[in-house]
Amino acid sequence: MAEPLFINRRTAMILCGCSNVTLRRYDRSGKLPNRQVGDDGIVRYAVSDLVAAGLLDPTASVSQVVERVHPRPDDHGSPGAGSQMADAEARIAELTARLARAEEEVAYWRSLHQRSVVA
Repeated sequence: MAEPLFINRRTAMILCGCSNVTLRRYDRSGKLPNRQVGDDGIVRYAVSDLVAAGLLDPTASVSQVVERVHPRPDDHGSPGAGSQMADAEARIAELTARLARAEEEVAYWRSLHQRSVVA
């Protein structure tokens, strides 16, 4: 049987979309029985406990989790990290396409140069 996956409290708060108080309340009520406290004092929760307690959706996609960490802009139109991420991804796609075109052009000019050297 595989070892259970443990995550620290901060990561659990982000992934579950809940507060530190909520995690502590679930912990005190016994809903997170496999909690571990390391020698460093860091509390770690078993992911399976978070799922069983209903705090973590095991079917959530990566984009849904990223949306929790980097929310989209609010109603006032201020850019959130989510929109910045989308802008960055669009810019990366644009630059990747430009690079591909430039590489094709370089290949074309190299082939012309090779023909002129041979001739």
